[in-house]
Amino acid sequence: MIGQVSGIDLGILASLYMALILFGFGYNSLIAWSERRGYTKGYMSLFVAFGVAVTLGATVVISWQFALITTGAFICSGLPMILGSIWRHVREREHEIQRLRAEAKRGNESQTLAE
Repeated sequence: MIGQVSGIDLGILASLYMALILFGFGYNSLIAWSERRGYTKGYMSLFVAFGVAVTLGATVVISWQFALITTGAFICSGLPMILGSIWRHVREREHEIQRLRAEAKRGNESQTLAE
């Protein structure tokens, strides 16, 4: 029915979905590996955006106009979240650096007082 209504070849659609499922499994493995090594900390939104971009890229097979409009919509809704996520990570990292400096300074003062 979907092929008759939209003009989409069901064989192409099935192949597209299968390719995206295989990508999903492979990309999930890559993300799991990256998380174990801490590579995604603070930047997971970029990894998610890449996965979305691959999915949107696949929709070009159906219609480049649809893919373009949908990509624009995802950029508008996702960019503030990506920038916010990175900003929160940078602030968290800066606070941690300040905390470590304060601890180090207190440790040095304690050592000076002991002498």
